[in-house]
Amino acid sequence: MYVLCMRSSAQVTGLADCPPGPGLAAALASVVVSEVCGEDLVVVLRAEYRQR
Repeated sequence: MYVLCMRSSAQVTGLADCPPGPGLAAALASVVVSEVCGEDLVVVLRAEYRQR
């Protein structure tokens, strides 16, 4: 099954600019990864990597 997602997710807004720490942890905890697609998924993965 292929799904095309063309809209940006409001869940990832600000993740790219958020520094590592409690604020980023809280933002990542609120993201439902299964609902994120496209370039937004890359933003989430980069934020998770930065948080480590």
